[in-house]
Amino acid sequence: INAEYGYASWTIAEAGKYIWKTSDTKINIRINDEDIRSFEYNTSQSAIVNLNTLYQLRQIYIDTLHQKDNSLTITTDGMDCDVMLEINKYYLDEMDSKSGPLDPKSIGQLSVNWNSHTFKIGDIAKLKVRFSASADLNAVMMEIPIPAGFELTSMEKVQTSSNVEHQEINAAKKVISLFTSKLGHYSVITADITFDVTLLGHVTFNPCRAFMMYSPSYMSLSTPEKLLVQ
Repeated sequence: INAEYGYASWTIAEAGKYIWKTSDTKINIRINDEDIRSFEYNTSQSAIVNLNTLYQLRQIYIDTLHQKDNSLTITTDGMDCDVMLEINKYYLDEMDSKSGPLDPKSIGQLSVNWNSHTFKIGDIAKLKVRFSASADLNAVMMEIPIPAGFELTSMEKVQTSSNVEHQEINAAKKVISLFTSKLGHYSVITADITFDVTLLGHVTFNPCRAFMMYSPSYMSLSTPEKLLVQ
C-alpha cells in the first residue's frame, strides 16, 4: 500500500455469516508489523457480544501511515476470511503554479460537534456539521460519513442551511452528501443530523470532507472523533 500523503482508510467486508459458526474465531490486523486491532468470536459469549464484535469488524479506520510503502497483514484462526480492501486516498497536488504549495484547509474551515461522545443503545445522537468558505467556490460537495452502530432512518432527519441545493445518502447508507453550486467567501453550510443509536461498541467517526467537485484536490477535512456506545 502506498500512501504518499499519509491519509487513508479502508473497510473490511461484511462478516455477518460467521455469527452462526460453532467454533471460536480470532482475527488480528497488523499495519507495518504493529498490532492495530484484534477481534475474537467466542462461542461462550452472548449473541449480542458476538454481533457487536462482527459489526466492529466491518469498518477499520487507520489514521497513521508511513509516507511511502505500508504493509497490511490480516491473520485468522478458526475461519477462512474474505477481505474487501477500500482505500480512500485524499491528496494534494505538490505545487499550484499560481499560489505555490496547496493548503489542505485552503477552501475553508470544517468542524463537527456531537451532543455527546458517550451513548447508550436507544439514545438519539445529534451531530452538527459546519463549513465556512475561505474563498468564492463553485460546485461544492460535503460528505458526512455515518458511523458504525448509528442509523439514519430518514433524510428528514438531515436539516441543512438554505444554500444546500441537493442532499442524498449513498446506496450503502454510509455517507450523506450535500451539494451547492455556488458558495461565496465567508458563506457557511450547516447540517444538523439526528441518528438512532443501535449497537454497542467503540466507534471512530471518520473525517467529514468538503471539496470542489471539479477540483477535488482543493478540500477541507474535519478531525476524526471517538464515540462510545455502552
